Amino acid sequence: MIYIPSVSLKTALIVEDSKIAALAIRKALELDGYAEFIFVERGDLALSSYTQIKPDIVTMDINMPGADGFTAATEILEFDRNANIIIITEKNLKEGEKERLADVKDILLKPVSVAKIKAALAKL
Repeated sequence: MIYIPSVSLKTALIVEDSKIAALAIRKALELDGYAEFIFVERGDLALSSYTQIKPDIVTMDINMPGADGFTAATEILEFDRNANIIIITEKNLKEGEKERLADVKDILLKPVSVAKIKAALAKL
């Protein structure tokens, strides 16, 4: 994959194996001014995509092929402590799991609405 960024457009990396969920997330991000989107369906591809693209925001599912969202988010945060990661999952996280994600910006439960995503983005 070769990525050539556009000048001054907000970029999002959507790490999600459900095409329906990924398109819903994209729509919400578009309403907040994001204009470039990179979709990754496997958690084990998230870090390489992040390092190549350096997006403004990452949305991350937890249950995916390859590496899970816990692993992928941790790898990205080890590379860039300032990464803006929002977890979007259908999994009700237990306390220990939430602790593993302490450095992400927010955790949202599916199904997500535009309002929930906009509220999470407002925290950045």
